[in-house]
Amino acid sequence: MRFILDQMPSLRARSTKKTVVRVEPSLHSGKVSALGIDAPFDASLLTRAIRSDVKETLQACREIGLRDLDRVYAAALSTITSGGSLPPLFNALMSIDGMPRNRASEIALHVYRRSQSAIDRGKMEKLRIVDVVWKYSNSPCASSQGTLPHASLDGKQFKLADGLKVDNRATWPGMEIGCKCFLKPIISWAD
Repeated sequence: MRFILDQMPSLRARSTKKTVVRVEPSLHSGKVSALGIDAPFDASLLTRAIRSDVKETLQACREIGLRDLDRVYAAALSTITSGGSLPPLFNALMSIDGMPRNRASEIALHVYRRSQSAIDRGKMEKLRIVDVVWKYSNSPCASSQGTLPHASLDGKQFKLADGLKVDNRATWPGMEIGCKCFLKPIISWAD
């Protein structure tokens, strides 16, 4: 039996006398809330691969020179572990000579969303979620070449570990600049 989580309103309606915990795949506030209990960011979610990807993403930005890279990288890790508080990263980027505000904002958002996408996938893998559905966020995002709008990917099912093939390479929501798309997990169980 398979369900996409948002297709289960009848289960929510029947749970009036039971405690229902809403699972949020993302740590947008920096805290996980379950039953009103707040917990700090789980540092184990920020894997070596994610740290490496953050550094590579920052190195790919032509505005960030080698002398600024370590400082901006530290600010990026601070932003990620604080759950998306962008000022540390934005301010570090703005301290670079000649950095336009809009470009600093774009880089900060991209680095955070990209890392959050990887963290969310890691959480889903820990929960043994195999299949997911790409959900379009109604923002004007596209592949890096700008040829395939993400709106056309809305509703496509794929294996979480494999990603979705876009322009002959695997990708996931949140990996491209400006992408606000997200994943919906598919929960499978036997009757």
